[in-house]
Amino acid sequence: MSYLFKSERLGFRNWVANDLAPFAAMNVDPSVMEFFPELLTDKESQTLIDNCKTHFDDHGFTFFATCELENNQFIGLIGLKRVLKNLHIDPTVEIGWRLGFSFWGKGYATEGALAMLRIAPSFGIKTVHSFTAAINSRSENIMIKCGMNHVGYFEHPMVDKDSKLRPHTLYKIDLI
Repeated sequence: MSYLFKSERLGFRNWVANDLAPFAAMNVDPSVMEFFPELLTDKESQTLIDNCKTHFDDHGFTFFATCELENNQFIGLIGLKRVLKNLHIDPTVEIGWRLGFSFWGKGYATEGALAMLRIAPSFGIKTVHSFTAAINSRSENIMIKCGMNHVGYFEHPMVDKDSKLRPHTLYKIDLI
């Protein structure tokens, strides 16, 4: 397996066709998608993969397909992405992760996020944000473990106004 870079236990690479099946399975798992507004169809999962590939071509970084080095098994995505949505923090770079449920509790999200923060300056990235539904304490804990600072809350404009997922917490770290 050819990785763009590695951490102690993880390999990060661009997306390949074989990633769709395990990624789509993650995106219909209610545990994995608990803090997202809806489960994704296979077509929506493919669109997300295509968007990651395009982002990589445009910027040199993305939400990377992430694998365990021990066996080259795809475990999810971890990476960096330019945020161009209608958020009060745009434009910025977001750090994010989404792992298959069987890979939770192993420290992979924190390990991968720290790896992203180490490589971010090589792309000229000076500041990274992370955000999640305010009720998602697991992801918020990862942000804290990565040394990010809480900077506030906001109502996510792409989440239904009546949804319990609309209030979001926002973290930031300055790298340079």
